Amino acid sequence: MQRSIAHLRIAPALVHSCTVRVTARRLSAIVLPTEPFPGIVCRDVHDAGSTPHNVLRERTFNALVNSLSQETPDSSEVWACYVDCTNNLDHHDIPLEIHQKVLRRCVPDPSVLRPTAASGMRDDAPPRAPYVYEARLKTVIRNIRLVGETPTLEDYHYILTQFAAVGHYTGSIQVYNELKHVHKLQPTDHTVALCLRSIAHRLSLPMYRTQRQRIMADAMSSCRKLLEDFKCLDIPLTSVVLDLTIRILKETADEGVFSQIMKMGYGIDLDNLDSSIAPSDGQTILPFSTAALNTTLDMLGRFGNTSRLVQAFEVLTQPLPPQASRLYSMDFDDEDDFGVVNPASTPPHHSPHASPNTTTYNILLRHLSRAGHTTFARHYLLQASRLDRSADRTLRAQLYYTPEDVVPVQLAINREMILSLLGLANRSRDLTLMRFIGVITRRAYKRKTQDIHYYTQLEERHLHSSTPSRPLPSPSSLDRSSSDAHSCPSLSPSECPPESSDGSSSSSEPPTLSKRFNLSTHLAVLRKDLNAISTFYVDEYLPAHARLNQRIKERLGRRVRNDKDVYLSTEGRRTKMLPESWAEIVNYKTERGVGTNVSGAANSGGRAGAKGPMGGNCSRGLATVSAARCSDFVLLIPPIGYFDPSYRRSWTQPTLKSRHEGQ
Repeated sequence: MQRSIAHLRIAPALVHSCTVRVTARRLSAIVLPTEPFPGIVCRDVHDAGSTPHNVLRERTFNALVNSLSQETPDSSEVWACYVDCTNNLDHHDIPLEIHQKVLRRCVPDPSVLRPTAASGMRDDAPPRAPYVYEARLKTVIRNIRLVGETPTLEDYHYILTQFAAVGHYTGSIQVYNELKHVHKLQPTDHTVALCLRSIAHRLSLPMYRTQRQRIMADAMSSCRKLLEDFKCLDIPLTSVVLDLTIRILKETADEGVFSQIMKMGYGIDLDNLDSSIAPSDGQTILPFSTAALNTTLDMLGRFGNTSRLVQAFEVLTQPLPPQASRLYSMDFDDEDDFGVVNPASTPPHHSPHASPNTTTYNILLRHLSRAGHTTFARHYLLQASRLDRSADRTLRAQLYYTPEDVVPVQLAINREMILSLLGLANRSRDLTLMRFIGVITRRAYKRKTQDIHYYTQLEERHLHSSTPSRPLPSPSSLDRSSSDAHSCPSLSPSECPPESSDGSSSSSEPPTLSKRFNLSTHLAVLRKDLNAISTFYVDEYLPAHARLNQRIKERLGRRVRNDKDVYLSTEGRRTKMLPESWAEIVNYKTERGVGTNVSGAANSGGRAGAKGPMGGNCSRGLATVSAARCSDFVLLIPPIGYFDPSYRRSWTQPTLKSRHEGQ
């Protein structure tokens, strides 16, 4: 009986003193191609005259080739096979293509490393190595040098991609210096962008307070060095490099430096946003993207300049049309008389602009709420709610008329927008704003519930119908997306800027490939937002609203007991009233099994006053969710699912039944 041996290691001293029979490895579940790599063929281990040592070497090499040939190889298996191969074979016997393939397959994908590295730095986790697979990459690069070859720029780019995914900026700078000074390779804009991305990602990750100053200083010195090399190498400035530079400068740069960068890169003067800046000799004005818009608003919000923040948002998202340039001239003298500007002397000006997305409104509402501007916060939350409906109507029209050219939705109201205003209402004790937040939340819940119902039926019809009249895009075509996840989202047809007279579009966004619409992904996002909004309403909004409402009643109740006047909307004036009448008007909330007498004192012995049964040692108001759930009062505001017809019937029928039984 013969057995297939998967792994066998024989000492060289025992090779000639024993006879070992090795058969080919059985891989019944994997179908391998004839030639996994061009010019590299798996070696036959059954050649006549092969020594056991040669058989073992060939077998380890075939195992490495087989592991690399899988569609989704396991990085640990690839690394184990590579280590066995380097231990049994000479470095010159392994082709360069195998080393380069192992370099890309011996570590997990960056999309897996990024969330894993971020989760390992949460809370009070102890310090750990910034990149746990760095030793593997170093070993492969060292073996390539032992062969006598030089790693290519693409090999170093893959290493920089891995470091950028975890924010290992010190390793990125070391790799950059190695490829530049040791191997004399010419860095490109992509090389510098990967190094800047690792720095920007590290600054966004948590860090200890004792290490913050050191990390910030190292990051800024590395950024300056990269920008100096970028200028010395005469590499044209790209939008990615400029966006990453602004992200890094958000932590330390002042407002003056940021304004100079905006003028140099995008031709935007933050002091006069409607004006145009002519580029100097050799300078290229970069297109303004949505990512740049979000970074600009975040920078202005950090500076605390609310007026400039709102002005930048309005001008950079809704610019003046090109035809408006004939009404003003950029090169007039202050002493000249005002009048009609000669259109021939003023060429059409295309103002830089970008379309906002969900992140744009999240940033805007967060900074406005922190600054305490209630009017602006209410306005832009209401605007986001209206744009959410407009984007959904546009999507439904595209799915009906042009299902093959559907653009994904870029703006939708979510929990983060509403949470910013809830914090503002809590801090300012604004009950009117709190009620407005409840209206927006219930409206968003109702609309997202209807959207999920509509798109679920649409997906079921598409799956069950064999020959639909207007077929949706196939799942294979829907899953294709743009190569860069941070690229600027495309504009919807209703938001596309008009074309100029010469046929060129007035948009200044870069011509990137737009992401394809995926109905399953859209439904998953809707369900995620619906779950977040419903949880926010029950666990955060309802206790906050009840607590604020109770505090106002307590404060006014103290005025009544102190014989001071209060304003009554029924009478339209301020008046004094008795505590008994006040207790009947405000309808104090009572706990289950505890009543309140006319004077406001609880039967359980709580002290009299506006607090009623909430006084004494009990919790004040409804400070927690548990207090809201243990109380036996009827909510003054409808629950989150009130607008659902099925929920409304189940909620009202028991009430009507109890009324009939009482009669």
